[in-house]
Amino acid sequence: MAKRSQRWPMNQEQIIHPAQSSLKSEKNEKETWMSSEEAATHLSISQKSLFNLTSSGRLPYYKFGRSNKYLRSELDALLLSQPKGIRQWQ
Repeated sequence: MAKRSQRWPMNQEQIIHPAQSSLKSEKNEKETWMSSEEAATHLSISQKSLFNLTSSGRLPYYKFGRSNKYLRSELDALLLSQPKGIRQWQ
């Protein structure tokens, strides 16, 4: 008699629900690394302005060799932290 593969019972870590898989793909999409040029384009600013943000400490960056890299999630957080055009009516 052939030995059955042990597929069942599965561990909880092996069971992936559709909602969890979409969350993982969204997280991986946001956790992408960007170069200085890509980050400046994403923020719609010049590379000089990007350099000013990093040197003033307002935007975190990471060194990979001689180049700076930025996490897309941190760039998005910077964009969302400063809303403009919102009025509070009394």
